[in-house]
Amino acid sequence: MKRRISGLAAALLLGALASPAAAAAARRTLGVDPKEPRRIVLWEEGVGLFASADAGETWSKLSPTPRTVARVALGDGGAIYLATDDGLLVSLDGGRVFGRPEGTLPAGRYVDVALGGQAVFAISENGVVRSVDGGRTFRSAGVPGRAFHLYRIRTSPRFPNQVALVSASLIHRSDDGGETWRRIAAGPDFDYGSVAWGVGDPPAILVGNRKGVHKSTDGGATWKAFSNAPSFLRGLWAPDPATDKYILASTQPQPGDESWEGRAPEKAFYRTIDGGRSWSTNLSPDGGVVLEVVFAPGRTEALYVTTDRGGVFRSGNRGDSWREIAPPAKSP
Repeated sequence: MKRRISGLAAALLLGALASPAAAAAARRTLGVDPKEPRRIVLWEEGVGLFASADAGETWSKLSPTPRTVARVALGDGGAIYLATDDGLLVSLDGGRVFGRPEGTLPAGRYVDVALGGQAVFAISENGVVRSVDGGRTFRSAGVPGRAFHLYRIRTSPRFPNQVALVSASLIHRSDDGGETWRRIAAGPDFDYGSVAWGVGDPPAILVGNRKGVHKSTDGGATWKAFSNAPSFLRGLWAPDPATDKYILASTQPQPGDESWEGRAPEKAFYRTIDGGRSWSTNLSPDGGVVLEVVFAPGRTEALYVTTDRGGVFRSGNRGDSWREIAPPAKSP
């Protein structure tokens, strides 16, 4: 990998899934190590990039200081991947040195980066790239089409060779780790920020939208609505991919929502632990909109959220209580 450092940088992941509203409005984003949930990396606009090995109790500043980061993903051996406005940045040594990976990468803004099995995938405005050597080199993933800035990556650790690139109207799906792709139609009223992939048994796709939560167990051919789900969802997460009983969901009111049912939706953060039969509400740590939920899949002892009020919080009991992990800008 080339050791060229950039002063400007602009990240599921396994499991660290942010909504479209988060990408547009958030001033911070988090990544978590899928194997060690106490290891996290935080970017905050105007402040910089920071790493913590103790779930946010203490922080160390990393270099460079990215200008705008869309997504952070963490991998084995201290690897950190940043999807930025200035391209894709990679560190293979825990953040001591960042550089641009080798290979022919599309120029422009990168909107997502995530691990899928043994590969790393990243999406730019101009294409999708894949690395099979831990991020040292990237090559085109061979995904046809345009408007890549509308796509987000969805993966599941239960099915490491399955990768989905999800947009509002289309899904590119690979069942062989990105070697080949096929296109399938997206579900009704699809919102690409509210998709959980490969959840439960049989494996299902879960989608949150204005009408509630929908589930497909046949790859998206047919959908069944949850009978008692909240509406106007623009964020949906399944922290334990082995089951579809435990689901988190967030409403993120947008202009024009009131025309859908004649009223504006409330800000709320929901949880179900019984597959949608009942939902707990008002779980937001600070009363704000929950923009991002980050976790190591299946390791529910550590759950992290960011809110539109600038908060970053951790829960060790699936959201029953929260502890603020002060971003470095707020630290004494």
